Amino acid sequence: MAEDAALEALLRARVIAVVGLDARAHRPAYEVAAYLREQGYRIVPVPVQRPADEVLGERAWPSLRAIPHAVDLVDVFVRSEHTDAIVDDAIAIGAGAVWLQLGIVNDAALARAHRARGKAVALLSGGETTVAVRGAGDGGPNMEYALALAVALAGAEGISAIACDTDGVDGNGDSAGAMVFPDTLSRARALGLDAEKHLGDNDSHGFFAPLGDLVKPGPTLTNVNDFRAIVVAPA
Repeated sequence: MAEDAALEALLRARVIAVVGLDARAHRPAYEVAAYLREQGYRIVPVPVQRPADEVLGERAWPSLRAIPHAVDLVDVFVRSEHTDAIVDDAIAIGAGAVWLQLGIVNDAALARAHRARGKAVALLSGGETTVAVRGAGDGGPNMEYALALAVALAGAEGISAIACDTDGVDGNGDSAGAMVFPDTLSRARALGLDAEKHLGDNDSHGFFAPLGDLVKPGPTLTNVNDFRAIVVAPA
């Protein structure tokens, strides 16, 4: 399973790049890195917020791509919205695994990381998402999630997804949710649809309806949970 693979990667790792580690000893990144160093791991600081030449007695680097040697594991201590570039850098340098700390969530980046590993996986999650209402469009939290995911994936090959409410109605519309495919954005552009504009207006229904990618099972008379599935095909 994914958890087993993550544990195996940690046990095999000897060189760990810690993104977000700087000289502030009270920060979780410092405490975790110090503990790992005590256990015999080599720590490579990547202080993205507060540049430093050295942390915990180890030379620091401005980015993952600047590190001149191999890295087994990338341990990430930055906000979720900043992890896309970090995961892409980890993939580019051939890191064996990426470890997002508790509370850091980026499903699109996680899917791209699994794709780079060359294995087929399904990433499943449940529970209701929250939506920041900024516009006057139509949709629901699952459709909004699907649209945000499509924007974040930016047409990444081999990654598809579905996000639905099990009662058959997402928000106050006629759909349970929506589906995302590698060609979602290209098909949208061909129809004159701007994904980011629709997302900014909370108009996920207006985006997915012309594409034919809404999920419409009708009322199911049950409400187990909202659910999301991201399917990653091997590269």
